[in-house]
Amino acid sequence: MPPVDCKSRRGTKISVILLGSALCFVMMAYFVFGDSNDEQGLRNLRMISILFRHGARNPTEFYPNDPHVAHDWQAGPGALTQKGSLQAYNLGKNMRMRYYRLLPSNSIYTQQQIHVLSSAAERCVMSAQSVLAGFMPPLENNNVLPIPWQPVAINTLARSDDILLAQKKPCLKYDTILQKLYKNPPKDLQRLNEENKELYKLLTKNTGKCSMLRCSTTH
Repeated sequence: MPPVDCKSRRGTKISVILLGSALCFVMMAYFVFGDSNDEQGLRNLRMISILFRHGARNPTEFYPNDPHVAHDWQAGPGALTQKGSLQAYNLGKNMRMRYYRLLPSNSIYTQQQIHVLSSAAERCVMSAQSVLAGFMPPLENNNVLPIPWQPVAINTLARSDDILLAQKKPCLKYDTILQKLYKNPPKDLQRLNEENKELYKLLTKNTGKCSMLRCSTTH
């Protein structure tokens, strides 16, 4: 029977005790400070901004040789899918678990406390609706509707004016710089194109759409 290393066992025991003590301390701190029902720990908090992308969607466009062009895409190209709606709803539920103490005590929407901003695309507005369904369900005693849901205002930015979310507002300076890059790409980009010219040819042949950078000047 091999000899027992008492020092090693003693060191392991001490490490376990220290680790257990640290975990207990963290858990106690969480229950005392992190999950308190009073708002003293939040007295310095002024605002929380949450930025999220829309849920899963259908393709927005197709290349000429795309075999899926004729597929019956439910709700059309670019539309939010049922899976995407569920993703957004679950996101809202997770957000509620984390930020429930910051919501109105009666769980009723007010424009003074909640501001929702979405790009104008339908999939984005629908994603916001799904998130809010999970994030702000009304309390039973405050719900006047026959379903566990309340309307929450969703503000939108017109795509022609959107410089914040979709960033689709026309910018002449950007377009001018981009066209200059297309016509006279920098040397590192020229080298990259040269190294991948066979790949570009393969993509162009199979997609029916020019994949070379210089073709972009004609789009």
